[in-house]
Amino acid sequence: MKDPDCPSCPLYEQCKEKLGERSAPGCASELKARVAEREMEERVSADENRKKEIAILEYDKVRMKIVSFLIVSGILLLLSLIAAGMIGCPRYNVYSQKMEGRAILAHAQSSREVAVAEAKAKMESAALLAAADTLRAQGVARSNIIIGQSLTDSYLRWFWISELKPGGQVIYVPTEANLPILEAAKRGVK
Repeated sequence: MKDPDCPSCPLYEQCKEKLGERSAPGCASELKARVAEREMEERVSADENRKKEIAILEYDKVRMKIVSFLIVSGILLLLSLIAAGMIGCPRYNVYSQKMEGRAILAHAQSSREVAVAEAKAKMESAALLAAADTLRAQGVARSNIIIGQSLTDSYLRWFWISELKPGGQVIYVPTEANLPILEAAKRGVK
């Protein structure tokens, strides 16, 4: 440090202003004490600033560690999901195909059961229809027997006459020669 009593000292002007024109031998020591005090304050301030910077740097280091941990964890999670997908997808495809095959088999069995049930229903229906036709045929045969026994020549003539309508109808009645009587006169058969 330079001597404030010396005019070449940077503190000379300050000292002069403070002490006036007179120069005191204590001025230098007072100045030295003030300078030392300022230096001490600057050192304390520098120490405090350095401590703040260290705290900020440590905070940044912790923050960077947390960020890097999160990034690494995210990458590992993503890689594990990709690996699980690569392992799981083929297994899922096999499972999916297996379930699809079971569904197709169940559908085929159900369709087969439906077809068998329809065939049985058709067979039962055909048997019942045949039985119904047999019963109907037996009924018609019985009615024909009853009608055939009740028909007589006189009834048939009466029925033939009652069905004749005036207006020139031509009715063919078979005879012994298989020629109608009305037409025989026209053809010249005697």
